[in-house]
Amino acid sequence: MINISLTERSAKPGLKLAEIDARKTYGQTQMSEVVDLRSFSQHIASHGCVYDRSDIMAVLIKMVDCMYEMLLEGKKVQLGDLGSFSPTISTEGADTAAEFTSRNIKRVGVLWSPGEMFKDLSANAEFQLVPSRKGQARLLKQERGLDVAEEEENAGGDAVQPDNGNNGGGQQPAGGGGNAGGDGDNGDGME
Repeated sequence: MINISLTERSAKPGLKLAEIDARKTYGQTQMSEVVDLRSFSQHIASHGCVYDRSDIMAVLIKMVDCMYEMLLEGKKVQLGDLGSFSPTISTEGADTAAEFTSRNIKRVGVLWSPGEMFKDLSANAEFQLVPSRKGQARLLKQERGLDVAEEEENAGGDAVQPDNGNNGGGQQPAGGGGNAGGDGDNGDGME
């Protein structure tokens, strides 16, 4: 079950708050928990696996180390249904090809191209509408008897934030872990 909340954003990305004239409502994921390597290994072991958690964890750690090594060797690592991982670079332009050096490379990252199973999870996904993080905080304050209206007035209320590309509201390109509605302002799917 994927928790989603609703958020209002500018219908035209990149606008400043004062320039917003059209707003739309977007869905946004709300992560229910973070599963770390230990928990993920335990989950795999609980599916009738002949290996225990520590064996699985050791293999996953070794996989990460080896993938890192192969990516630095310029190799593309294909992992079946999980997809492919390949190195990608961000560079600063040079005036001419002769002037381009390794100093023009500003970042080396990893591009994930999802396999068929991960390209679109919507066929098997179920959704549950939940309050936004801001809405949850408001409800908690009400339960504690705090004056929510006064606090919001002092804090500027529920101003609509412009969609600058960091707070979701659209599709990410393939390989970017695309998820309609984005991942929230802080990268963890939370508002």
